[in-house]
Amino acid sequence: MERVYTILYKSHQHWRYMIFMFAAIAIVSLVIGLFSQKKWRPLGRVSSLLFVIMIDIQVLIGLALWFVGERWKGADPERSWEHPTIMLLAVALVHIGSVKAKKGEKDDLVRYKTMLNFAFAAMVVVLFGVYKITKGLP
Repeated sequence: MERVYTILYKSHQHWRYMIFMFAAIAIVSLVIGLFSQKKWRPLGRVSSLLFVIMIDIQVLIGLALWFVGERWKGADPERSWEHPTIMLLAVALVHIGSVKAKKGEKDDLVRYKTMLNFAFAAMVVVLFGVYKITKGLP
């Protein structure tokens, strides 16, 4: 079981760089779409969707790590409850923004702005969560 834990831990640790990369791509494409004042283009949609997918994969790895490492027992409150709660807040922000941009808004500029605001807020929360758990930024 120790080997599974190590694999999950390393995967979770390294996957955050994929999240940072896809978040940056999504945010840049959303800013470009916002300032170009064009229709809600596939670049904005796809980059946002890929960001959501990447963060969902990270949550699945984190949940597996939480169960395999028996974190629910609460031996380390920061790793057991604080970090997962902060990160689930970030995931909620990304999903809310994605749904609002996809279904809730009809104006394309508002879609860009909505998704950009939620993606940026989610990344701030993710960076805070990473900072708390690593005692420094990656």
